[in-house]
Amino acid sequence: MSLKDELKEIIGNRRRFMLLRIADVDVETARKLCGVRQGTYNSWCQDDKFVALYRRRDEFSGEYKQEAIQLLRRTNQLNAVLLEEEILVKMRN
Repeated sequence: MSLKDELKEIIGNRRRFMLLRIADVDVETARKLCGVRQGTYNSWCQDDKFVALYRRRDEFSGEYKQEAIQLLRRTNQLNAVLLEEEILVKMRN
């Protein structure tokens, strides 16, 4: 099983936060990089699926740290391509 399969139940900022934590980014930095307020993070900690996965963070970090970094890079590359597309559209106009 891969990290992608393990994390399939969570999406969006929760997934990005989890990937950052698996890549050994500290909690506060990961929260800030995701643009998540403390209250939102606290509400995530009430979600059983998120908590179950988060408790396995050390295990995931040991097994899947490199995959987490690769998944984060893919997301950043996709965001860069989308941003470039928007810039090109504006330049054409």
